[in-house]
Amino acid sequence: MSGKPTGREEKEQARAEPLVILENEQVSLWYHPEAKIVHHKIHRFLDRGMFQNLLETGVECLERQGAHKWLSDDENSVVVSPEDLAWSRTVWRPRAVGAGLRYWAVVTPTSSVGSLQMKSLIAEYRALGVTVRAHASLIDALTWLDSVDTDPTGARS
Repeated sequence: MSGKPTGREEKEQARAEPLVILENEQVSLWYHPEAKIVHHKIHRFLDRGMFQNLLETGVECLERQGAHKWLSDDENSVVVSPEDLAWSRTVWRPRAVGAGLRYWAVVTPTSSVGSLQMKSLIAEYRALGVTVRAHASLIDALTWLDSVDTDPTGARS
């Protein structure tokens, strides 16, 4: 082995550092300015109100930046409460889709309950016209989002 980085590793090294929007022991939220990606990671089970805070802060970034891509790193997520799910469906989802959310990459939860819940959510967003892909790793999710069109009209450049 030459020790030289692979193409994929070079791409990761060249990627600009994301801007930290929200950071605590439960969640992290970043914005990747070059790729215009809003990106969250759930670190553990969320206390009451944290899920809504995370998504509200993220959709504000989506709106402010004119972004159309969202990355959910939910590998450590167990399950979202029924109340938070209802809120996300009635308040957050219409706002995010209205702001132009077109592409959603999901690093799927490792827990079986969380994974089942995520499959249901993915189907709901696909029915609304959002292009969604589930991924086993963060690198795969970022690579896919980097590859999709950023034109909000859907026209290929």
